[in-house]
Amino acid sequence: MEAIGGTPRERDFRVTLSVTLTQRVTVSVTARTSDEAEDLAIEAYTVEDVIESLRSDNYVADSIDAEVTDWERE
Repeated sequence: MEAIGGTPRERDFRVTLSVTLTQRVTVSVTARTSDEAEDLAIEAYTVEDVIESLRSDNYVADSIDAEVTDWERE
């Protein structure tokens, strides 16, 4: 249709988007300084912990602050 100046038909597309989630969590560790505590918390908190936190009973969709900062095509 475009070749003869017509309007192309609409059709359905499946588009893959990358989504980055930032979640604030509190991790308890024992350390001598706040810098050491931060390092230990980063080492101790795993991807599995993130998944469990999202699945926990305390997870409420309304509590998420979402903001789109950028869209990229892959």
